Amino acid sequence: MKKCLEKSGYAVPGIIAYGEQAIQKVAEFNPDLVLMDVMLKGDITGIEAAEEIINNFQIPVVYLTGLSDNKTLLKAKYTQPFGYVLKPFETIQLITTIEIALNKSKTEVLMRSELEKEKEISSSKTRFVSMVSHEFRNPLSTIFTSAELLANHGDKLTEAKKIEYLHFIQNSVKNLNHLITNILSISKAEIPNDKFNPKPIDLEAFCQNLVAEIMICTGDKPQIIFATKETNISPESQLLNNPKKLPCLDENILR
Repeated sequence: MKKCLEKSGYAVPGIIAYGEQAIQKVAEFNPDLVLMDVMLKGDITGIEAAEEIINNFQIPVVYLTGLSDNKTLLKAKYTQPFGYVLKPFETIQLITTIEIALNKSKTEVLMRSELEKEKEISSSKTRFVSMVSHEFRNPLSTIFTSAELLANHGDKLTEAKKIEYLHFIQNSVKNLNHLITNILSISKAEIPNDKFNPKPIDLEAFCQNLVAEIMICTGDKPQIIFATKETNISPESQLLNNPKKLPCLDENILR
């Protein structure tokens, strides 16, 4: 049979008489298909060896046997083989069964791969929705708190403080607009073309404004203190970053 298979273009890495050794060889060679006799030497039968090979290695098994009784057929059927060839058999019958089994196996591998991709896409969508919810919550919290302070305590606030809170609201609206723009870009599959467009920013001023915005929402929580040793930051030492993306990053760190 080995010569017939090799003549038909198949490679036969080994012929094993014991079930335990058959499992070891499968782990070693990782073949495309296993031809398994129901009756093998050793402590386990061909059906038991085939079941372990199918379950642990996802390698298709075709049974070759002279047994056709119902009990054997039911046991073999339970392992979900890719074929069952009764001895004696014609070479063309065996080759046809092998080809059908290989094609079926390839189809199942592709299906499993597609299912894994679908699961990953579904998981990515869930993470994306969670991320978007978090990113929306930050500026909305700033807007709500600033508006509430202006509405309830506006008569006690200085004009400078009122203007400061209005600026917080305006900046939060801008951040929301940038976030919506990014979401639309992702939905249009434009994110791979989203190029990094760095611009110099005054990092000290940026951090001071960010801390001031977050302090509005902290209430009685511990205060956030921003300190820097540098009093004058030269243009050469300014941080280069994408101004549309930096606020979201720093807010996530601080919150």
